[in-house]
Amino acid sequence: MFIRSYFLSVWKFFDPLYFFITRLENVKCRYKKDIVFRVRLMKYRGKSVMLSDGTLVETNDIFLKIHLYNVALLKDVAFVKNPLRRGRIVYKKVKNSMPLLVQYIDSLPNRKNIKGIIGITMINKGVNQLGFEQFPL
Repeated sequence: MFIRSYFLSVWKFFDPLYFFITRLENVKCRYKKDIVFRVRLMKYRGKSVMLSDGTLVETNDIFLKIHLYNVALLKDVAFVKNPLRRGRIVYKKVKNSMPLLVQYIDSLPNRKNIKGIIGITMINKGVNQLGFEQFPL
């Protein structure tokens, strides 16, 4: 217990530095503050990829890169002992944040140029239910 709370305190200290270095933005939403994403616009630099809906993703297409706000998530799951319960809590928070992310995208002036949402994760279960597709790096 002590190690978890210590780790969380240290992470809270370094999080603003990480936030600055990665040039992330907090997702501002009119309705809720309980959103677990931080974002930034980026240009896609990978190989051309065809998505399952027929969308062709090419180099220099604009995407919204999402990062999980780990400090906020850890506050909620740090003292939950059951890993399955922790996973369910994280899944539910991400799922509840998705509509708020859409509201944020709709509020951007260049929203019509955004081709999609991209993120890098080690999570491989449950992402399809959230509407994401997986591609290896």
